[in-house]
Amino acid sequence: MGCAHAARSATLGGHTRRSLSLSIPVSCIGFGHPTGERDRLSLSVSTTAASPRRSSVDPTRRPRGWHDAAVEQPNLFSAAGFDLDGTSSENRPPGPLVAATDGSCLRNPGPGGWCWFVSDECWGAGAEAATTNNRMELMSVAMLLEAVPIESPLLIQADSTYVIDALTKWRHGWKRRGWKTSTGEPVKNRDLIERLDVLLDVRMPTFEWVRGHTGHAANEAADQRARAAAEALDAGRPWLAGPGISPVR
Repeated sequence: MGCAHAARSATLGGHTRRSLSLSIPVSCIGFGHPTGERDRLSLSVSTTAASPRRSSVDPTRRPRGWHDAAVEQPNLFSAAGFDLDGTSSENRPPGPLVAATDGSCLRNPGPGGWCWFVSDECWGAGAEAATTNNRMELMSVAMLLEAVPIESPLLIQADSTYVIDALTKWRHGWKRRGWKTSTGEPVKNRDLIERLDVLLDVRMPTFEWVRGHTGHAANEAADQRARAAAEALDAGRPWLAGPGISPVR
């Protein structure tokens, strides 16, 4: 079946407005009709042509997404044979490994746990007897960076603004000042920050902030495992350390 289209143009206020109507058989995109009627899906696109004008918008600036977590969108046009970006799946470079990190502390300070999570078959967790929530948040990132093979691109999803700001913004200034803050105070958690400073310079991951406790699946999984590790330690039981990174090598 073919796709029908019609174009028209009109001049309004010195601007030429063009519109394109596209009619596609529903069967082209995988939808059927019980009566066999040939329903069609109409798409309308309008553009306005005006005299060239300098734009104040930075074309390299990425718009802020409306959601915190990645959302898989079904490709309705794949069944009709459309190649939306002109690149076959065989030629696309592999995407980064996406991992969520989180920390937990029962009394802050007190027993705490950390976890990085990729999937149910790929995660790691641990616990410390006397720690803080921020240390466990940092530890989850450090342990992830040490676990993932160095050749693997990495996207880290974290719900801690402290972790993301410390590792992407503040650590460079802290390092120049001898691990002192802008007010001259010693940097808290310096041992972990210095450890992460070395790991980040080698690995160079990308960070993404996600809102915690809002149903983000990977973040919730990391949070549950980190808290379970802390609770197990507090109760004197061994905690689940997870299967580790081997399944994604």
